[in-house]
Amino acid sequence: MSRDRSSTLAEIAEALAARREIRRQLLTRSKSDHLYWVDLTIRLIVGAGGRVEGFVGVHTDVTELVEARQRTSAIVENVAAGIVRHDASGEIIGCNPEACRLLDLTEEQMTGRALADPRWATVYLDGRPRPAEEMPSSIVLRTRKPIRNDTVGIRLPSGTIRWLQVNASIAPSELNDDIEVIASFIDITRDEEQRRDLQEARALLKDVIDTIPDAIEAYDCSDRLILHNRSRSTCTARRPRPCRSAPASRTSCKAGSPRTITPSPA
Repeated sequence: MSRDRSSTLAEIAEALAARREIRRQLLTRSKSDHLYWVDLTIRLIVGAGGRVEGFVGVHTDVTELVEARQRTSAIVENVAAGIVRHDASGEIIGCNPEACRLLDLTEEQMTGRALADPRWATVYLDGRPRPAEEMPSSIVLRTRKPIRNDTVGIRLPSGTIRWLQVNASIAPSELNDDIEVIASFIDITRDEEQRRDLQEARALLKDVIDTIPDAIEAYDCSDRLILHNRSRSTCTARRPRPCRSAPASRTSCKAGSPRTITPSPA
């Protein structure tokens, strides 16, 4: 973050008065009118009796580091996935706009919120409440192992459930022992709703064909049995004696052209 000369001098004076070290990253200008970033550290020189006699300033050119960070930040801000950073305690210390949109919260509402906060109201695929300790980021903090493609339902402030596909992993610091968890997620609500609709349709179809007295079998293109009715199960249970009361209606798929095969009674 750029700071002008007057504010920097004011901070230095405040630090000297409070007898504390100060460290800032500053955008400055060289004699050749070239802008560059420096990491500035100012340390106090304390003499006998505890009197502050002056200070020493150490600055390092960190232009490449700052520019790399800015590029990374731009990517995170614009990526089509929500990204959240958790500290070692599980609190949120950063998020991108897409995370705010998907969770229907502002950055201010998210920052500082812990994984254990009951307002998350997360659920499993079957609708059961999902406790904080079973959230992907909590598991990563506990096991230090990444989580991939975990499905999490989160109840939004509006009361609706949004389904998210979540990845999470540890992001260790190269400078100290601190760790962070980076969680990324995308909205799969439409996919999940379609999956549930398909399950309901299949269940309805099964209920319907179970009322049919003829034995019915359905096969996929690899000739694997994917559906049958109760009459077919009854026939199978009576084997080895063939079921002759009604032929089995079999749907097959050969050379890309599905057709129904109805065997003649033996």
